[in-house]
Amino acid sequence: MLTKIMPDYIVVATNDACPPAGPYSQAIKTPHQIYVSGQIPADKTGSLVEGSISDKTRQCIENIIAILSEAQSSIKKVVKVTVFLTDMDNFAEMNS
Repeated sequence: MLTKIMPDYIVVATNDACPPAGPYSQAIKTPHQIYVSGQIPADKTGSLVEGSISDKTRQCIENIIAILSEAQSSIKKVVKVTVFLTDMDNFAEMNS
């Protein structure tokens, strides 16, 4: 669902990704960029994904793909990603 909040700002919301855990939107689309909110490893029902860091990373990426798809975009257009790891020992696996 896309909802205009200002003339050039659109709130992006999809049921195909983890629902927001607070009072924020999954993404904001502007004429030139899309700002996607941080994702946690949770499925579209909000249930946390158990398993390896690869499983959790995959779920976060699937959420991002769903949000970008709702905004009529794709992950191929992403130019910047920030990842927060709680254990640097997971770095190689998260990047694989």
